[in-house]
Amino acid sequence: MELMLALMAFLTFLTLVLLVAAQQATFRRDVTRTAAVQQIQKALALYQSARDAYPEFTGCITGQDALVKALTDGKFLEDTKIFHDPKWPDDMTKCLLYKGGGADYSIRYTLESDRVQPKGEHYAKP
Repeated sequence: MELMLALMAFLTFLTLVLLVAAQQATFRRDVTRTAAVQQIQKALALYQSARDAYPEFTGCITGQDALVKALTDGKFLEDTKIFHDPKWPDDMTKCLLYKGGGADYSIRYTLESDRVQPKGEHYAKP
């Protein structure tokens, strides 16, 4: 009986440790997404100020896409390592999705938890 209780206590502890680790990973991904969107918005503001328009592009921001290329070629953005969604880089339903050009743009991003902002879809605009 004591062995059974000890085993149950150990399994409960292990489950809690794994749950906390999963929550921390989710939080880190949300922080990465939010930071990437903020950096891209800063670069887009510089691009718009210099060119009087936002880059024409629709698609997932992967770090190797036409949007990031336009921002890095114009020296508006330097570090492209973080500019993709850490969990869904190519999933058009959940990636960092840019739609824009000319006078406007939007960046859609999805958060997994409520620790950074409310969970779910968010839109960043100028």
